[in-house]
Amino acid sequence: MSATVAIIGMVLVTFMWGSWFQTVKHIKDYPIIAYTFWLYFFSPIIVWTSILFLHKQMVPDGVLNEIAKYPGKAAIVFVCGMIFAIGMQLQMGFVKKLGLILSTSVSASSNVLASTFITSFVGGLPEGASFPKILTASLMLIAATIICQTAGARRSKDIHAGTEEKEHVRKVKKSDILALALINALMLTAFPLSMSLTLKSGLRPEGFSSLTLMGILSLGAFIGSLIFTLSYLKKKGGMDRLFEPWKKGSRKILVLAFVSAVCHFGGNVLQSIFSPVISVAIATPMGTAYNVWSYFWGVLYGEFKGSSKRTYGVLILGVLFFIGGVLLLTSNIV
Repeated sequence: MSATVAIIGMVLVTFMWGSWFQTVKHIKDYPIIAYTFWLYFFSPIIVWTSILFLHKQMVPDGVLNEIAKYPGKAAIVFVCGMIFAIGMQLQMGFVKKLGLILSTSVSASSNVLASTFITSFVGGLPEGASFPKILTASLMLIAATIICQTAGARRSKDIHAGTEEKEHVRKVKKSDILALALINALMLTAFPLSMSLTLKSGLRPEGFSSLTLMGILSLGAFIGSLIFTLSYLKKKGGMDRLFEPWKKGSRKILVLAFVSAVCHFGGNVLQSIFSPVISVAIATPMGTAYNVWSYFWGVLYGEFKGSSKRTYGVLILGVLFFIGGVLLLTSNIV
């Protein structure tokens, strides 16, 4: 596989990751924690079905043989999967509490920076790449996200201009912002950390193939989500609603969760395939730009209808920063 194909593939991954969040808009009052649990319920089913059909081509040594060869690394991936899933569920709770604009800005900044340092120093840099350049490109991707978030805020003001309707202003606590930043820096970086430590590549010849890694990670994510969901719903209430989607007439939630799992862990599998070609250090910051795609869907759904030309200009500027960051990241590997 060429580097160009891998880069195009990573753009597809960001699209998939940026798309599954849109399903949350359609779950109405169903608990977000329960919804993400079903997402992680379907994830290992999807990943291990892929392994069933593709293992001969992509895991010639056999999945179980790879796990037996590196049991310590398998344990690392499994634990990272647990931490990642719990972190994602916690983040979704803060998105609901703080709002999408603020939470995404905080998440993007802390996650991109932490992931850049982890993948660069743990996973290693490919020939021709430098940490200052990767850091600069990562900052451009953070800027792209924040600028697009600003366009979203301006859109709301444009739409409500001249009316008595006002946006609901949330009371933001500094402790919530700090907690969200820590979740992204310490928990959601478990995914790139597992790839940096265990994914087989030119920089790390001893490791797992992409499907083996994702098979273990998806199982860890399911177990982590199961433990967290049951504990949370038992404490906060709502346990009676967990299995509500399985009832006749309420299965839309399951369809949405399955689609989310395809985009979420399907994207994870693809990233693990493309990363060895361009390095985890470059693929990871590229992947964190998935937030920009949320605004593609916003435009497609007509959410920016009635916005001013200046608002569209801000949105275009954010997209240009995204393109610039990707081009800088990949400038020496194509």
